[in-house]
Amino acid sequence: MRLREIYRQQPETYDSLVSHEDFRGQLLPTLQEITPLRNKTIAEFGAGTGRITRLLNLQAKQVIAADHSSPMLQVARERLAETGAENWSLVTADHREMPLPSASVELAIAGWTFGSFVDEDPLNWLQSLRTAIAEVQRILQPGGTCIIIETLGTGERFPTPPNRHLADYYHWLESEKGFQHRWIRTDYQFSDSCEASELIGFFFGEELAKRVTANQQVIVPECTGIWWRSW
Repeated sequence: MRLREIYRQQPETYDSLVSHEDFRGQLLPTLQEITPLRNKTIAEFGAGTGRITRLLNLQAKQVIAADHSSPMLQVARERLAETGAENWSLVTADHREMPLPSASVELAIAGWTFGSFVDEDPLNWLQSLRTAIAEVQRILQPGGTCIIIETLGTGERFPTPPNRHLADYYHWLESEKGFQHRWIRTDYQFSDSCEASELIGFFFGEELAKRVTANQQVIVPECTGIWWRSW
């Protein structure tokens, strides 16, 4: 529940952290390789403060971005307004009950968010995931694509699921749901090691922050997994 408190009480600090992520810009071209984004209607699960939303709305016809945290979406609204684009809308919603009509979008993207079911309920996460994936299938048009983005280790140079339960979740996506998979680096870059340690520690905890300080890191490596399939 610690992360939910961050999302509710410290969305601006969270947004500051993720503004340093993927400084080499690997994510957007990878998404475009999986499926064209231009002129598509896209639903985003777990929009947070809108970092991925801002990548999508430069390409898409329309982006409907949802998150369970209203404070996070308030920051997203401010950041998206700065882009000058008007092809986006934000909605507070649970992943398992998206307020969208059936067969209404061409692409569904869930960025670093379905894994929260695993973190919050390690023993009973599967039913929530089944419901969320079924909701993805409901809102997708025939032939539509789902892309799921999840962590494969912050502070890691090679893909390493942070715990056994997340590893089980990733295996389930591939073995039971038929998702394809690849991974990329989405490293953070900070102005100095003090900023790196402070922001990394804020979200990822004291142990990783100590490693960043001990190594005087300005660049903190991160591996990110991307899973996708069409129905």
